[in-house]
Amino acid sequence: MSAPGAPAVERVARRASRSSRLVVAALGAGLVAAAASGRAGLYVRGYFVPVLAVTGAGLLVLAWLGTHRLSPRAGAVLLLPLVVAIGIGPRQAASVSQGQLSGGLGARLGDGPNPLLSGRGGPVTVLQIDLAAEQVGPVALMGRQVVVDAEVAGPSSVERLVMVCCAADARPVTLTVHGAHLPAPGKWVELRGRLSAGGGDVALTADHVRSIPVPAAPIL
Repeated sequence: MSAPGAPAVERVARRASRSSRLVVAALGAGLVAAAASGRAGLYVRGYFVPVLAVTGAGLLVLAWLGTHRLSPRAGAVLLLPLVVAIGIGPRQAASVSQGQLSGGLGARLGDGPNPLLSGRGGPVTVLQIDLAAEQVGPVALMGRQVVVDAEVAGPSSVERLVMVCCAADARPVTLTVHGAHLPAPGKWVELRGRLSAGGGDVALTADHVRSIPVPAAPIL
């Protein structure tokens, strides 16, 4: 014979189980969708996107099996990062922590060879220029012909936000530009020219500037 109130307790338990499964399924589906659509690449480095996809798939399996229980508070904590990622862009996420970070950027996990360190030029990033200047010195890079896509930061400088792990730790890397009239700050440009050195820093003497749309992955 069932104890008094047992049916009500069972109904509450079933509702809690359904809620837990929905929360876990929503989180899993969000991670898988972000990885499949490429949106995850706006918030984390590329090498970490497959990890998010596998994690999301695992959460979907857990939701289907229904072998877990979550309190409402735990469910809210799990969904919070997903809600935040949907509600704000990567640049806003980066701006939260820029003022709290210090120190230079070093070589990052998952980066390919730096063409400037192998004696080549061509398409490079402001991060590759900065790292090469740190390793071999600006003078060693003088005259190297490069092509750079970046956001205008001022009358004679461009920058790119660079993440170490995710958008929350992104910080700007700036490059001084000589010999070119840049558009207003916030615009994106493709610069072609030669690297130069002065005052102990590397700079770009540009002979061609072209406005471009915001790249699909604005944070390196």
